[in-house]
Amino acid sequence: MKTLNSFELGIAFSFGFLFTALPVYLFLSLTVIPEWVAAFLSQCFLGLLGWNFTLTWTGGFPVLSNGFYSVQIIGLCSGVLEISVLAGVIFASMNVSFKKRFEGFVLSVFFIEFLNTSRIVLSVLALGSKSFVFFHDFLFRLTLIIGIVLFYFFWYVLVEKQDFSRLTRNNF
Repeated sequence: MKTLNSFELGIAFSFGFLFTALPVYLFLSLTVIPEWVAAFLSQCFLGLLGWNFTLTWTGGFPVLSNGFYSVQIIGLCSGVLEISVLAGVIFASMNVSFKKRFEGFVLSVFFIEFLNTSRIVLSVLALGSKSFVFFHDFLFRLTLIIGIVLFYFFWYVLVEKQDFSRLTRNNF
């Protein structure tokens, strides 16, 4: 089997990323399930914190409201973008078995849902503040970039460490 140089690896990774991330994004964008999950989990966590928000549907999107404020959960609030990007980088990873990639993807969905719910809850708690827009936008970027990079880094290191420990156990 031919060893790929760094340029060829980059091209292979890019194609793997695009052929995974785009279909995942398109599939998830065609449903309202991601928005519903984000709104439902956020309503549950807000309830645990003592905030009573009702969940309704307005204009095709879930809306959390408490009588004073209403928050519409749109596509970007659902975590679809983050899930799609992680699906792309995980499944495009070279030298990792499909089983490990699939497990990593499933774990990434739970991780993103946790981050996403936390972001929505923190944003809702900042409602009425003068810095709400900044806070909301900052948290979105934080979960989008840092969340994705940290998850992928720790997942990949864990996969590599497990493979290394298996190799050393069998060879020594």
